[in-house]
Amino acid sequence: LSRIESGHVALEPRTLDLADLVAAARALVQQAADKRRIRVEVHLGLGAQAVIGDATRVKQILTNLLSNAVKYNVEGGNVIVASRMADEGRVALDVIDTGAGMSPPQLAQLFQPFNRLGQESGPVEGTGIGLVISLRLAELMGGTLHVRSSLGMGSTFTLELPRAAVAPAPHLAGDDDHVEPAAYRRRVIHYVEDNETNVEVMRGILALRPQVEPELSTLGLDGWAAIQR
Repeated sequence: LSRIESGHVALEPRTLDLADLVAAARALVQQAADKRRIRVEVHLGLGAQAVIGDATRVKQILTNLLSNAVKYNVEGGNVIVASRMADEGRVALDVIDTGAGMSPPQLAQLFQPFNRLGQESGPVEGTGIGLVISLRLAELMGGTLHVRSSLGMGSTFTLELPRAAVAPAPHLAGDDDHVEPAAYRRRVIHYVEDNETNVEVMRGILALRPQVEPELSTLGLDGWAAIQR
């Protein structure tokens, strides 16, 4: 958060395919959703799939929104991800949940750093800065993030990003995401982390270091066993 506010976050904006980004973020939260019997649906509108942004940062925002939609939902609830055309040459991506929703006083405090809206003693872990970071990143990419919510009716978080003039080229395995491993100082980093947003951030960091091979475990015991192997 301090890096963002001091202007020390580097972005690489390019044309992105929302379908790929949503699929990647959904995969990170699917296990948690299955555990609570929450159904995640994706409906991307025709012509509302290509945006301009930094791939790692957009995935970070989407992962945070989907993670919150699962964590603060009801057992057996639903999450809907839908895109549509918006004003000012933007694409809007809605993340809709069937959770408890928020009151007007809670909404007024939503984007305050470290404010968890009374959830500090609840069962859901968090720091209260994920949404603040997501908003700042969206604004840095020429977009915005806003929310509609009411008690007992769930919440809708809307990420708006600049619409791309042309659709992104079809993704071919090995095109953009393949980096030839460096021959020097080969290292394996095994990351043990159950927070989906942190996982996405770390993946983006390690992607800049081709000599590093990242591995991931979401459970401590699994991580310990993998490290021993």
